[in-house]
Amino acid sequence: MSDIIDLELEDWEHLPIHDYCNMFPQMDDSDYDRLVQSIKDNGFMEDEPVICVREGDDGDFYVLDGRNRLNAALDVGIEPVFKEYIGEDALNFVVSRNLSRRHLTTGQKAALASKLANLGIGQNKKVVHAPVTQKEAAKQVGVGEASVRRYNQLEAKDPELADKVAKGEVPLQTAREKTGLGAKREQRKAEEEEKINLILAKIALDYELNQPNSEAGIRAAFEAGRNWK
Repeated sequence: MSDIIDLELEDWEHLPIHDYCNMFPQMDDSDYDRLVQSIKDNGFMEDEPVICVREGDDGDFYVLDGRNRLNAALDVGIEPVFKEYIGEDALNFVVSRNLSRRHLTTGQKAALASKLANLGIGQNKKVVHAPVTQKEAAKQVGVGEASVRRYNQLEAKDPELADKVAKGEVPLQTAREKTGLGAKREQRKAEEEEKINLILAKIALDYELNQPNSEAGIRAAFEAGRNWK
């Protein structure tokens, strides 16, 4: 049985957008203009429907996937093709669909995972989302948990810059460096590198002088190198 079935809606011009759909950035202006022109030229494609899902005690329909296509159809003035998702895992469904057709940066994926981990009560307090840990969210969108933590640090320090990262306008590491968040990490790497260089120099000297503690020096260098990130 398919998780997608046909759907006919009357009051489709005022459909609310599902929280899961809102986690993803909207199209930039140039891509959106191309979408509008495509719909003008070819009509609304049946294989790219607007997918809705029922949520809340009232069973209201929300746009789960296809927000940009819905807006473009409204701008053109034609009715889109609607489908209803009736499966058991709306979150996995919308994440999989979006990741398969979007080329998100590491920063965008980190922002997405952060939003996912912070979802609670949905629109108008009608929908309560199942809790997702930061680790689970990172795994679901295919990004390292460390990147999510770095994004959260950036968002706490400079929400406006974090929003640009979420939109794909600025790389995460570049944004962190602009706010000074990347400085400590680079300093730590430099300090660790200096330690390794000192250990390697000692090993070279031990071998040159034929000292018996060369093996200990090698082990120390190995441990330092293994922990250097």
